Amino acid sequence: MNLRLQLVANTCLAYLKLEDWNELQFWGMRTIQLMRQATGANDAPIPPEDEALLGFPSAPQVGKIYYRTARAYEELGDRGEARRLLRVAQIYLPHDQTVKKSLAGLALKIG
Repeated sequence: MNLRLQLVANTCLAYLKLEDWNELQFWGMRTIQLMRQATGANDAPIPPEDEALLGFPSAPQVGKIYYRTARAYEELGDRGEARRLLRVAQIYLPHDQTVKKSLAGLALKIG
């Protein structure tokens, strides 16, 4: 499982660098859906704190998958889903400045 998650994280990174947003979205969501199914989060949206599995051995890799997939959604124009994925990525990667900046850039504007 750890190896598979590392492979998916690297695959997502490659598509990110190629700016192939559709492939990045496909590979990222494929794994995210599997994670959600395993936790029962696929049935209805749950808070990011509940979706993130912090005790999971490959948690940093999963965080990267969420972040990179969020970038695909952002580039494809779905800012809402990008925000949702970034919130989960931030739980997995709380000290990652890139995730924090991306989330701040997608914050809802008030007024």
